[in-house]
Parts: sequence; structure tokens; C-alpha cells
Amino acid sequence: MKKTLTANISGTVFNIEEDAYEALQRYLATIRSQFAGSPGQDEIMADIEGRIAELFTERLSGRGQVVTMSDVEHIIGVMGQPEDYLGDSEEAAAEAGPSARSGGGRQHKRLFRDADDRWVGGVLGGLAAYIGTDPLWLRIAFIALIVLGVGSPILIYIILWILVPPATTAAERLMMEGEAVTVENLKKAFEEGGKRVAKEVEDLGERLSGEDGKRYAKGFRKGADTAARGASRALAAVVGFVLLLLGVGFAI
Repeated sequence: MKKTLTANISGTVFNIEEDAYEALQRYLATIRSQFAGSPGQDEIMADIEGRIAELFTERLSGRGQVVTMSDVEHIIGVMGQPEDYLGDSEEAAAEAGPSARSGGGRQHKRLFRDADDRWVGGVLGGLAAYIGTDPLWLRIAFIALIVLGVGSPILIYIILWILVPPATTAAERLMMEGEAVTVENLKKAFEEGGKRVAKEVEDLGERLSGEDGKRYAKGFRKGADTAARGASRALAAVVGFVLLLLGVGFAI
């Protein structure tokens, strides 16, 4: 007879044996310590716990609803050991071996809207990621269908926009691309996202410091001057109206 506990993992409640609970707590604590001080630490942990809850749900379907030590060991094997590749040196990742770097292999893709590669709602970007093609071709085909009047592409697009959720987290982006949601892949996704944001900020800074920046500044000054003249005319009209009322009052 083993003591069981109740654990809430990413909003899903599980009955888990005490030794399994302690092992899972140690595993999550190790991951949390590896990401301590990293940008997006809370979001990474939320994605990891969400994926663990999904794996537990899949593994428990059709049998007892108590998480055992073997279940926790299975989930750790799928998610990967963080100390194998989250060390301070590149040698730690090399010594982890191909099985750790592979992140548990690929998984079935899920259809999401691509929030990063979108023209309108990201439907075609997400569909392109799902079928493994360049979204440009889908956009060309979509425009061609509209021009030729074939079917109701706009209506279909709106329906998909409503029904298909956007890939807003790192875990959802991995699932959209068919990558396994592991600790290693989540770490890579956040690093790539941080680099992408830094590059966009750098490009914006370069544009603002060059001819584009001068053009923006000139346009801003022109807009500010126009707004100031409009405000001055409005103030003058208000003052004139008030003086007119005072004059009429004095006359009466």
C-alpha cells in the first residue's frame, strides 16, 4: 500500500503516489534552477508543466488514474534531463549524446495560426507550417482564388481564423512545427525568440539613425507643427467667443 497525493499540474488534477510526486518535484526544481534569472523563466516553466500534464493524461487514459513512479520516469525520459544540455559550457551538450539532443524526436503537428508570420490573422502561415511548405505559395493561391472567384476563400479564411487558435507560447510553436516539446527545445525556442527580438530592435535603431530616421523626424516635426497651429487657432477661436460674450454682456 502506497500513500497518494493530489497534485494540480497546469490546471489538471492528478492523483500521484508520494515517491512519484517527490521525484517530479525534484525534476521541476532542477529545471527551475537551471533557468533561474533567465528571461521568460515563468513562461518556460508553464510550458513544461503544461506538456507534462498532457503526457500524464495520454499515459493514464484507459487505465488507473494514479500516477506512479514509472509514469514519472517515462515523462522525464521524454522531456529530457536538463543538466545534460543546460550547463554553462558547450561540452555539456556534446557529452549528452544524440539521444538528449534529439529532444525525444518529432511528434505529430498541430494546426495553429502563426502569430509571427502573418499578413492578417496568421491562418495561411500556420497552415503552411502544418503541411510543410512556404506560406508565400498559399498566399498566392489564396489571392488567385479570390481573383478567379472560385469558391468562398474569404469565408473559409474567416472560419479558420475563428476556429484555429494562435500559437502564442513556445510550446505551441514547437507543436505547430512538429517539434517535440522538451526542455531542450523550449530553451532553444526562447533563445531564438530573444535573438529575433534583439535583431528587430537593432534594425529599428539602424533605420532611425539613418535616412529613414531623418525622414521620420521630419514627418514628426511637420505633424507637431500642424497640430500646434491647429491648437492655436482653436484657442484663439475660444478666446474670441468668450470676449464676444463678455462684450454682449457689458452692452446689455
